[in-house]
Order: sequence, then C-alpha cells, then structure tokens
Amino acid sequence: MSLRPFSFVFFLAPSVALAAPPDNEHAWRPAEYSGWEYDYDGKPLAARGRVESRRHEMLIKIGAATFLGAYGTSLISAGIAHIYCNGKCEDNAWALLYLPFAGPAIAAGLPGVLKQRDAPFLATVLILDSTLQVGAGVLALVGYFWHTDVVVVGSTKPMWTILPIAAGAPAGMTFSLTVF
Repeated sequence: MSLRPFSFVFFLAPSVALAAPPDNEHAWRPAEYSGWEYDYDGKPLAARGRVESRRHEMLIKIGAATFLGAYGTSLISAGIAHIYCNGKCEDNAWALLYLPFAGPAIAAGLPGVLKQRDAPFLATVLILDSTLQVGAGVLALVGYFWHTDVVVVGSTKPMWTILPIAAGAPAGMTFSLTVF
C-alpha cells in the first residue's frame, strides 16, 4: 500500500475595486483605511465596502451603566437601612428598594418614609431614583432595538478558507486567502 503525498494549493484572490461616480465622497479609500466604518447615507459604496446593520451599542452601554449605578445605590441604601433598623422600624419600606424600577417610588409613599424627619427630601430622592432607573432601562432598550446601517470598508482580518478539494485543483487540500 503506497501513500500519496499531501499537497496544498494556494489561491490568492485580490479584491477588484470598481469605479464609483465622481460625486461620491466615499468612492476610494486607500488600503490603510481598511476596517473603517461610517454611516450609510444611501450613496454608492466605497471600494470593498459592505452595508451592515448595527445596534446602537453606546446607548446600551450608557443605559446599562446608569441603571446599574442607580440600582446599586438603592441596594446599598436598603442594606444600610436594614442594618440601622434591625427590627426597630414600624414597617419594612426599605425592603422595597431591592425591587428594581418601581421599588423606590413605592417606598416613597409608605409610612416608614413619610414619618421621617426629612420625609419630603427622602421621598423626592426615592422618586428620582426610580425615574432614573426606568429612564436608563428605556435607553438601553432603545439602543438594543434601534438599528442603524453602517458601511464597513474592507476587513481588518483576513478571511481564510480551507476546502477538501476545489474545482480544477489537484487532489488534496485547498487553502485560499481572499482578503488581504
């Protein structure tokens, strides 16, 4: 039984840049701009450009960070209140701070908060905290569901393809690098 040698066939397929209309500001991008992204404005695409739909990641990050900050403040306040009360408080209004979004607003109207010496200030802070949590959650959801089209020029990574056999190639493995 004889073994055949294992061979690789390399194909390099350079990209073909098509000429764009002269009024297109994105018609030509040199190779060092590969990987650039810009908002799709409906004009013809740049050479090696493709349109992709993306979420607004910055809105998601800002909304999530704001929510975590506001909810974290509620959690810390609830923990401090439970340590301070230690069963001496007339109701468990501070336990509602563990509930995200509506918990602080509900706690603002309970007797345990309203009978405090600085009740108007506490109620205002709790309602603002609840409003901030809801607003941040809405902002994150808007960023998640609202997509925008961007043009991606080229690629920052090469695309590698390994096939067991390709048409017209000798028997063996075919390796091709299509973007460079």
